[in-house]
Amino acid sequence: MNKPIKNSNGIKTKPFIIIRIIFILCSLGSLTGFPWAFLPWDTVAGMTNSKGEILIDSSLQTIFLFRIQCLFFGAFSGFYLFMAYQPVRYRNLIFISSLLMLLMSAAMVYVRNISGLYTSLTAYEHYIWLVIGIAMFLSWFFELRKYSNNHTEKQHSKYTLHKILKLLGIILFANTFWVIMPQNLIEATMKLLKLPSYFGNPYSEYAAGLIFFFLGILGITLFVCAMKPEQYKPILKFIASYTMLTFICLTVWMFEHAKWNIFTILVSLLCAIIGISILIFICKNSKLKAHENV
Repeated sequence: MNKPIKNSNGIKTKPFIIIRIIFILCSLGSLTGFPWAFLPWDTVAGMTNSKGEILIDSSLQTIFLFRIQCLFFGAFSGFYLFMAYQPVRYRNLIFISSLLMLLMSAAMVYVRNISGLYTSLTAYEHYIWLVIGIAMFLSWFFELRKYSNNHTEKQHSKYTLHKILKLLGIILFANTFWVIMPQNLIEATMKLLKLPSYFGNPYSEYAAGLIFFFLGILGITLFVCAMKPEQYKPILKFIASYTMLTFICLTVWMFEHAKWNIFTILVSLLCAIIGISILIFICKNSKLKAHENV
């Protein structure tokens, strides 16, 4: 019989020390990639090219793709901290995330092969995600799956914002299909939108592929959280805050490089829409819950 979660009633659960250590280490590991988003590009290019491998160029698309990729590592770091803090509360998300990490490991190998970016980093990077996925799955399988949630949320059909969040999650997930689309179709689409092609440079192709998969993971996470917003409310707040941070960073970088195009504008607006939608949803949900308690 599954063990119910009774933290709200003052009953302590297991400390889950090993699980917490695993997720803290995952968080610290992901956090190491986050500061690279804000380093001067001369520093990034100099440190990368000093290894004597494939040279990274200084085109605007490479700079933007590289920095967006680094921002995602910060998001993963935050997700892992939530899981370390309350592993039982987020056990279902941990299970789903473990499968996504395993999928991401395979995706990194695929993106590396199609981009041709064979460096000392890409040679072992997918193994890190594989270890993370296995560790998360084992944590869930041996410790967390025995717990069940005794709290049920009331569904309020007249409020459709949770449906909007699910739709946004699906839109984000749909970006993963760009990786497997034929190159000529992608280039034709980019030409139609008057966007510079990221093909031809291994770093740009690799970063773009990872970003598409990262967006897919974020989309699934948002979709899962929208199904039980009260349970995942802290993570929804984090996603809202982080997407707004991404919107600010993209806007600053566009002013810095004086580069405005449909792609960067749409990405910035999508970040703002996601953040604002989540914040509105949380506020409305909190007001509705307060009204019911009166």
